[in-house]
Amino acid sequence: MKERIFITPDYTTAEEIKNVRKKLRLTQKEFAELVGASKSTIERWEAGNESVKGPIVLLLQFLNKEPEYVQNIKVPEKVYPLRMWYMYKQTVCTL
Repeated sequence: MKERIFITPDYTTAEEIKNVRKKLRLTQKEFAELVGASKSTIERWEAGNESVKGPIVLLLQFLNKEPEYVQNIKVPEKVYPLRMWYMYKQTVCTL
């Protein structure tokens, strides 16, 4: 069987995380909500000197290349007193 090789990096650095977050104009708290981590984890990643591994590496690579994706999934400001979420299992279909 052929071995599959991908071009994704093995790790990311604090500087790369900070650059992507600033490029998206997000606070540490907002960025933590976006990537599914806690604010303290983002703070630790950005302040540390060690390499960060895991799914965040691929996610950062995607967000760096497609920053407009964040605008597509951002929940708009509430205009009316009632907001309805139409969902299929855990996926939001319409808001």
